[in-house]
Amino acid sequence: MREKLLETAKQILKVNSIDLYKNRHDISEWDSLAHIQLVASIEEEFNLSIPFEEVANINCLADFLKYLEE
Repeated sequence: MREKLLETAKQILKVNSIDLYKNRHDISEWDSLAHIQLVASIEEEFNLSIPFEEVANINCLADFLKYLEE
């Protein structure tokens, strides 16, 4: 599951590697548009729904794990 999450993020952000715990504000490719694309792609890829009001609270890839583990 983590590997699939990392691969999805690398595709969306167009990077070769990414750290699960690195803050999105420290990743130049992770802008507001990429944030929405990443959320939408992960929701589709893993067949889940992240509440709209929680989307802004996602600051690193590890934050997606709580939704994936539910």
